[in-house]
Amino acid sequence: MVLLALYLCLFLNFFDKNIINLIVKSVIRAVKKQGRLPYNKNIRVKFCEDCIFESSEVGEITMKCDFLGKVVTSEHGDYLYFGAIQALILPQHIYESEQQRVNFLTFINGKVSAK
Repeated sequence: MVLLALYLCLFLNFFDKNIINLIVKSVIRAVKKQGRLPYNKNIRVKFCEDCIFESSEVGEITMKCDFLGKVVTSEHGDYLYFGAIQALILPQHIYESEQQRVNFLTFINGKVSAK
């Protein structure tokens, strides 16, 4: 009886993961067919003392710097995380010089550490 319950638990666990994967894949396919992406390719971002303004062809979003969780830098760009699933990606080529990047990172890291 214990083995049967164990097999049943394992089967349901495997079954649940596959169903979730199928649902996610089908939603992604439907979004791609409609020509919509789950992100905007071209955005304009303005950084102020207490807010970050993001505008695109879809609309505008204002995020408080208080919600900025962490800043990660890499050789390809910088990642500003606002939570577990939201990040603003700043590619390396947007900076005019390395000094501009250093100044920006100093500014934005000051916002993260000020919390």
